[in-house]
Amino acid sequence: MQIFTHTINSGETFLITSTLGVVQLSVVSNPSSSGTILGDFTVGSTPSSPVTLSAGQGITLTSTSPQSPLQGITLYCTTGTMDLVLAVS
Repeated sequence: MQIFTHTINSGETFLITSTLGVVQLSVVSNPSSSGTILGDFTVGSTPSSPVTLSAGQGITLTSTSPQSPLQGITLYCTTGTMDLVLAVS
């Protein structure tokens, strides 16, 4: 497993696809920052809607196995910066 770290800035987007092999993703919105996380999955007829991370908030998502990496996740930094830590198999 390898670790990838990255910071996205205001107005930038980072897309998580299955081809990246991400098995764990942590996102932290830095002070005076905000951003959104959006999945591309639809349940029934209800599409995903963005979840907002305000200043200092974070989230960690983990796949069920290295054979089923995370996919279809769009990270968007609205203001300030957001730090990303990805565990890649």
